[in-house]
Amino acid sequence: MSNEPRKLGLLPLISLVVGSMIGGGIFSMPADMAQDAGSGAALIGWVLTGLGVIMLALTFQSLANRLPHLDNGIVRYAETGFGRFVGFISAWGYWLANMLTIVASSVLLFGALDYFVPIFDGGNNLLAILLASILIWLLHALQLAGMREATSVHIVVTMAKLIPVLVFIAITAVFFHSPTFLADLWTTAVSSPYEPVRLTDVGGQIKQAMFVTVWAFLGVEGAVVLSGRAKRKSDVGKATVIGLIGTLVLYMLLSLLSYGVMSREELAGLQTPSAAYVLEAAAGPWGALLINAGLIVSLLGLLLGMSLLSAETLFVASKRHIMPRWLSRENGRGAPSAALWMTTGTVQLFLLLVVLASSTYRALYLVATTAALMPYLLSALFLVKMALSGKAYGHSADKLPDAASATWSSVRTRELLFGCTAFLYSLFLLYAAGINNLLYVCMLYAFGLLFYSFSGTNRGGPISMYRPAEAFVASAIVVLALYSAYLFITGNA
Repeated sequence: MSNEPRKLGLLPLISLVVGSMIGGGIFSMPADMAQDAGSGAALIGWVLTGLGVIMLALTFQSLANRLPHLDNGIVRYAETGFGRFVGFISAWGYWLANMLTIVASSVLLFGALDYFVPIFDGGNNLLAILLASILIWLLHALQLAGMREATSVHIVVTMAKLIPVLVFIAITAVFFHSPTFLADLWTTAVSSPYEPVRLTDVGGQIKQAMFVTVWAFLGVEGAVVLSGRAKRKSDVGKATVIGLIGTLVLYMLLSLLSYGVMSREELAGLQTPSAAYVLEAAAGPWGALLINAGLIVSLLGLLLGMSLLSAETLFVASKRHIMPRWLSRENGRGAPSAALWMTTGTVQLFLLLVVLASSTYRALYLVATTAALMPYLLSALFLVKMALSGKAYGHSADKLPDAASATWSSVRTRELLFGCTAFLYSLFLLYAAGINNLLYVCMLYAFGLLFYSFSGTNRGGPISMYRPAEAFVASAIVVLALYSAYLFITGNA
């Protein structure tokens, strides 16, 4: 049998998109959302998020269809549109997001196991981190066995993780109590039921709700990242949109139905994974058992999917000379071995830091979400640039099917709308992320600059890698990173 990795068809690509999005976040969504928003604000936040994420998915679909030769678009779009340094900004941010997602999900996994064996103290004590370390290295060994085996396992796990989600939705729909949902439409954590609702309070709730929901959709670009391994390039865009719409419906139902089972105050006080305790309140102890078991399966799939995306990002970035050349090494089974070693090694380091800093699942995923926003923003901006310039819209190889008979100007207008909306959505979320999360990401970017500085083939040294504007941006990142480190050390962060 050939060791060449098997190309991925539509179903594996959809599985990767859905599996990368449906992880631990969906099972923690009831409490995470209730801590920041009442049911009315949550509903508005989901509608706005749905529109924004759909535009983001359509952006990736448009770019994948228009430029199918650009493998791993999350890296290549930024690089093609704005140069190597911006390509690094996108690649490093995306890798950070996935790597931190692995760390956060490892903590959440042992938090779920704590329900069955109460010895893990929320998933971030020494025993939990020790066992999490063993797990990530076992998954590392599976991935080194090749893409063929890893993607096959991922499809099975994705199907299995949908069962508890669908059961949760069915049961909470039966026990949904509309007066409970309506009672907490606009309440905040500090407001009195007798106080009038202020528009600024509602706006703040919606902003926070939208930022929380972004965590749910990390992975929407999964098919785009692995486009170089797709059997048919046309499947990349299809998998992105199909996976996104299906996942959006599931997330909205699970989150909003919870407000009709328990009050907002009760939801906000639930432990992680909060969906387990919502189902327990509706159906009894077996509900919590089912959700925690489903969460464990779900997280195992997420860990595998995110590791694949992380390694592929470093692998492609290295081949484009955005990362050091050694990261492009593959083993005999076609797995990006060097990138896998770097990803797993970094995850191991952060797991140790979790113990030392007593980091929580929520704190980790907020930083991961912030890191993912820059790659999304740059991809949207690239589509805007491409639509405005008209490049790739007039070549016969890039024409749309005749069934879509539209003039080139209408196609460009539509895709310009996709890009502009996705760009504004990503920009708003960067604002919603808050200064602390942005500073933490800058600190992590500063380490990435070392990799970029020594990634080129020129002999001018690391400084010659930067043009004047790029040197200014890099310097600003370093200054903000030092400031962030100061705040962290002094306890003011």
